[in-house]
This record gives sequence, C-alpha cells and structure tokens, in this order.
Amino acid sequence: MKITPNRIRKLVEIAYVIEPLLDKEDCTTRFIDLPGKTIYDFILAGLNVGEVFEDYARSVQEHNNKELLSHFERAVKLSNEYKHEKLINIGLLEFMFVAVKSRLISNTLEKSLDNIKKVLQDTSNEDVRNEYKVFVGALSTSEKDTKKSLWIETYKDFLGFNNLHEYYLHAEEALSKDKTTANYQVAHEFTEGFPILKQYVNSIEKSKGLIKSIENTYEKLHKENPQVKIGILADFSAVAIFLYLSYQDPSTYVLN
Repeated sequence: MKITPNRIRKLVEIAYVIEPLLDKEDCTTRFIDLPGKTIYDFILAGLNVGEVFEDYARSVQEHNNKELLSHFERAVKLSNEYKHEKLINIGLLEFMFVAVKSRLISNTLEKSLDNIKKVLQDTSNEDVRNEYKVFVGALSTSEKDTKKSLWIETYKDFLGFNNLHEYYLHAEEALSKDKTTANYQVAHEFTEGFPILKQYVNSIEKSKGLIKSIENTYEKLHKENPQVKIGILADFSAVAIFLYLSYQDPSTYVLN
C-alpha cells in the first residue's frame, strides 16, 4: 500500500497528539500533568514536527534520499516552538524516522516491522554523525552530570562506524554493565529491531479498538518489565499508532 508524504505528516501528527492523551501509568495523560511536563507541551511538540516528516518522506520518494536522519536536527529544533518547557524528546523523533522509512519501503504492516533492521543497516556514516550531533546538542541544553558526560564520551568512540546498526551494537555492548539505563535500553531496541514496537502492534485487537489496545499493552509491559523506562514505552506507543494507522483506509477506519 503506497503512502504519500502528506499522509505521513497527518499520521505522525495524529500519533504524537494521541500518545500523551493515552491513559498510561506514571506518564502525563489526559487525566494528569506531571510537573514540568504538561500535556500542552507534548501536543505542541507533535504538531510542530509534522512538516518535517512530510519533507523527509518526499525527499525519500522524489529525490532518493538515502540518509535516515537527514531531517533529525530540524525536527528537534521545531519540536520546541511555542512551548514553555523546552523538553527535547529526541528518542521519540528518532524512533519515528526509522518507522517512517520502513513504512515507505514496505507494502504490509508485517513487512514494516520486519524491515526495521534493514533500515538501520542501510544507513551511512553520515547518519551516525547526525545522530551523535543531535544527541550531544540536546544534552548540552539540559543540566549536565557525570552520567551524561560519560555517555557523550562513550558514543564518541563509535563515530567511525559505517551505519547505525553497527553504532548501536557497540553502544549496547559498552553500556551493558547497567541494563537499567535508558541509553542501554534504547541501544537494545535498535539492535533488536524495535521489539517493544512489535509487541504493541501485534497486540492490537479490533474488538478493543486501537486506543484501548495500546493502553492495555503499555500497562502489561510496564508491569511485566518495571525496569524498562516509561519514556521508551510511551515513545513506542506513538510509533505503533502511526504504523498501524498507515495501513488503514482513512475513509472507512474509525479511530477508537
């Protein structure tokens, strides 16, 4: 099923707006705002970046853009417009770029999930450098601590790798002494082809509807694996919404 850049934009915006509304324990939701993380900021961030994903999809389809993260830095910058809290959720944006690229080269939902690793293996050293540049820039805007400085130095050693798959394989190994850290868990998701995303998508039940299915899967994952960072679980819930809706007929599908 072919998809247009404009529809990519619409679905990314829908996914990013719905995600913070979901009833997810320990997260900002439609029922509660966590301190410094208002629902308005999450929604604004999602709406701000829609145009970037449309431009990225068009660059792939019309100009054969091979880079996965060519638009990553711009997405991070735009995500903070009009927000009173300049929160930079770079993981959510990077996960979505991977999903969008996989969607553009896949005819079925199952293929999209299977192609995650292929998308990462087909990246370049330029993507590695773009990823590092954006992460370092994002960390520099927040309070620095020893762990963040260590993270920056650790990843600097991997700038010579050929693609993001190699980059994250070595990052996962380097960070494996503490598997409870967000950095290790993100690296693991990349090396394994987004297993959390697959759990979300494969658990969607038509009888329950998309929203309830995603909420139930979040609750299940959170209870079964409390060591997994809730931010990562929340991010992949948004990516799952995008990917699933991208294979539905918008003229007949009812979002509930």
